[in-house]
Amino acid sequence: MAIAGPWFALIIRRHGQDYINAFFGYHNLERFTGVVNGHSAPWYFYFVVVLGFLAPWSAYLPLALARVRFWRPSWWRQQPRSAQLSLFALFWFVGIFSFFSLAVTKLPSYVLPLNPAAAILVALLWSESLTPAAPRRQWGFWGSAIANGVLLFALAGAFWYSPELLGNDPAISHEGELLQATGLPGRAGAIWLVAGLITLGLLVRPGGRQWLFLPNLGGLLALIWLVALPLLLFVDRTRQWPLREVARAIPQVQQPQEEIWMVGFNKPSVVFYARRSLHFFKTVGRAEEYLAALPALDADARILLIGRAKELERLGLHLGDYQVLEKQGVYFLVRVAPALLKQRYLEEAGSEES
Repeated sequence: MAIAGPWFALIIRRHGQDYINAFFGYHNLERFTGVVNGHSAPWYFYFVVVLGFLAPWSAYLPLALARVRFWRPSWWRQQPRSAQLSLFALFWFVGIFSFFSLAVTKLPSYVLPLNPAAAILVALLWSESLTPAAPRRQWGFWGSAIANGVLLFALAGAFWYSPELLGNDPAISHEGELLQATGLPGRAGAIWLVAGLITLGLLVRPGGRQWLFLPNLGGLLALIWLVALPLLLFVDRTRQWPLREVARAIPQVQQPQEEIWMVGFNKPSVVFYARRSLHFFKTVGRAEEYLAALPALDADARILLIGRAKELERLGLHLGDYQVLEKQGVYFLVRVAPALLKQRYLEEAGSEES
């Protein structure tokens, strides 16, 4: 409260009820009690998310949770505070997991704050299992290690087939083919396949238990260096760069009094790169409603409009109706008369009524 409270107080003072309704009402209460932006998911959604977030170490998480034995409160009360880190991490993990599982709107990023707690729990399990005093036959640990190996092979297959799993994205066409051409899916699959084979070898080798962490650690480091970093460049080049270049062109072409509209999608990063305020219309219908409510428009007035070809078409615009100022990827920056937009909208509405 001491850190965040002053910031919230200043924002509420500046924006008042609008901010309270948007942030606390829409982005908190409504997201918890209802589906927002179509982000619904089944009750087991976060079981899969956590499995992916912590992979391949997530194979050890069930045993790490059970190891805490939280159902023995009398025993825990006798332990010194210095020995209660695992209990703290357990309630940290379960609290966040349970809260967002109850929420109706679900997104993977919501449970990111539980990752450090899960890492602590798994690390404490390994620390205990690798001590000289640890029992040699730890069936739970060996079962988790076998699940670890299976998960590594599953990761290899998932990465190899990942281009086929990508859906159609309006921001980039043929994304799967472009990703396949980089060779990154095959490289990631090979990394996890080698890690899985090493894990299998350690499982059957006497004394291999103490080295079972190496395939996971080596695989993750190799994945970051050889796949994740090049993948970031690929994502930036194919998804972020086109819109960023369109945004950077705005200050160079904007005339005095020209408004900037974004129609059909909502990308707030344009505000940052353009250093300009925008009117965001998530759908063409909302833009048309805004046009219909406007009073008589000056025929000489112009706006800058950011959209894709399908939005321009749905607005009733033809190639000669606007001036293309910038085009990058699927994004257009055009100059158009709002009076013409309103006229096309009214004509379309009249034809639908007739």
